[in-house]
Amino acid sequence: MANAIANIVILNEKSNRVTPSNPPEIYIPHLEISNDLFDQQYVPTDPELLKVANYEQFLNERERNLSEACNHYLESLRD
Repeated sequence: MANAIANIVILNEKSNRVTPSNPPEIYIPHLEISNDLFDQQYVPTDPELLKVANYEQFLNERERNLSEACNHYLESLRD
């Protein structure tokens, strides 16, 4: 599940150096990433979903977000 498409995000070098040693609920708040940036990558912003215990729920929510965005884009091509 670690390599699930819904678990892939674009990180800058600084963010990438911080992530391996800490769980998401610890390192993400320290990165001070705005919700707008999360929204651009369809990452759920619910802090509960950042907990390792809720990883599967996080993936499900992100998959839903990505799917909705793809469907919206495809629908826009019809117009």
